[in-house]
This record gives sequence, C-alpha cells and structure tokens, in this order.
Amino acid sequence: MLHIKKIVLFAFLCGFLFAASAQTPQQDYNNIKPFTGNSAFRKFSIGINVGALNPSVITGGTNNFYNNQTTLGYGANLRYQFNHYIALQADYLGGTLKGNQDGWPGVPPAVTSFKTKIGSALDLAAVFTFGNINFRKIKNSIMPYISAGIGTISYKPTIVKINSTTEEAYDNGNTENNLFVPVTAGLKFNLSQLMNLDLGYRMNFVDKDDLDGYRVAYHKDKFSYGFIGLEFSLGNQKKPRMLF
Repeated sequence: MLHIKKIVLFAFLCGFLFAASAQTPQQDYNNIKPFTGNSAFRKFSIGINVGALNPSVITGGTNNFYNNQTTLGYGANLRYQFNHYIALQADYLGGTLKGNQDGWPGVPPAVTSFKTKIGSALDLAAVFTFGNINFRKIKNSIMPYISAGIGTISYKPTIVKINSTTEEAYDNGNTENNLFVPVTAGLKFNLSQLMNLDLGYRMNFVDKDDLDGYRVAYHKDKFSYGFIGLEFSLGNQKKPRMLF
C-alpha cells in the first residue's frame, strides 16, 4: 500500500509539471464547425486520485460504530465522453476503513473496533456534466457533474471484540464480495488542454452489513470518499477535448 501511495503522489507531481510545460496552442481548435457531430473531438481520458475514506456518508443514516475514522484512499478511472453532457466511466478505489466505539454512551456493543482492507471497489457509472456550453464564452473553466452507477467491492474486515485487545479476522479471514452503488458529485477545473483537476465526493452504498465486520438487523453499510484528482485527455492532441 505504501508503494501505491508513492506512485500516486509521484504521478500527481508529474502531471502538474507536464501541464505547465505542454499547453496546446488554441489556434489548433478554430476549425471545428458547429453541428458537425463529435468525430472532431477527443473523448477518452484517464485519471488518478487520492482522498479521504470514512465509514459514513454526508446524508446521514445509522452507523454500527460511534467513532468513524478518516483514512487515506486512492483510485483511478477511465472515461469515455459520448457528448457534451453524458459520459461512461469505469472506476477503481482502494484503501482501508476504520472505526471504533470510543465515546459510546453506556455499555459498548459486542464489537469495539474494526479495520477493513478494501482489496478493490470496481464500478461502472454514468456521468452527467452541466454548463459545458456557454454562449457568452468560448470555453468554461469549471464544470459541475454528478454520477451514479453499480459495481462490485471485495474486502477483508478485522475486528476487536469487547473485553479484548486482539484483532480477529472476520468470517475466518475470507474475502467478502458484494455489490455496491456509488453516487458522486463534484467539480472539474480546466488546467490545460491536456489535463483537468477533479474535486469530488462519493457516497458508496454496499448491499450487505459486513463491511465493518459487525452485522445488525435491517442495516446496510456505506462509506464515503472525498477526493482530489488529475484527469488526462487521451488521443490526438491536435483535436479539442469533448469536455471543456
């Protein structure tokens, strides 16, 4: 995991340096005529991101653990932009979720803390962008977006039970695999004709109650990921991007 973090941070640094030194001349894009289809645009992009994982979401709801801890997450994505408004994006997310019952009023529950290693969270989502065309300006510099999709998540929880300090593997250490639904809102910032800055918040709703190794009746687990990322346009650099 430490090596992955170093690779992601190094890629961020290289991306900023690359954007600062490799601006595409604006005059290359003046030959695009209105209402002539999408073939003259670049549609593929690849991105990397880092951020904060937390076993709760901003919309609220019940949680199995009183004290949800924030940890480091990391991810990558590949996007195809169908038109100025709709895209299809594949995402990968990894990291570790943590929580405990510190501060719980009264007698603590049977499980006092957990740590869950996310092997991978893979999903496919539809992305809807807003304000991509502005009739007062040739280009926008900030683009809001929302997305929703479905995916599969694999993970291994470990727990500490009440009156113990020893970590135990949940379900005999087996890897759990379940469906989840990611819902994201964010902003993209145009840094150059090659790269965007991506700021977002993603809520992930898991179709089971063992993400934290603690089952409660009529409860489904969830977690959030607030992130910052870089997105690189792929394809012929003499063509403008479909987004921005």
